Amino acid sequence: MDVTATELKHRLGQYMDAAMREPVIVKKSGRKTVVIIAYEDYEHLQALDDAYWGERALKTLKEGDFVSGDAALSELDRVAKEKGI
Repeated sequence: MDVTATELKHRLGQYMDAAMREPVIVKKSGRKTVVIIAYEDYEHLQALDDAYWGERALKTLKEGDFVSGDAALSELDRVAKEKGI
């Protein structure tokens, strides 16, 4: 479901209820800027993210494949530029 920021401002309660059923995408100046989701969905996404990064950390510890903070940031910058982020 898409909604403009102005519409959201005028009917916040309605769109909060809608977000319990499906994500509500908020557009500002014609661009998608924010997604409103149910808190339970947010918690689920956070748990998935935590599990993923926890597994990555354990794998790195087991393999001894560490990189410096600067090297990690450099790699993140490279990937972000590659993906246009």
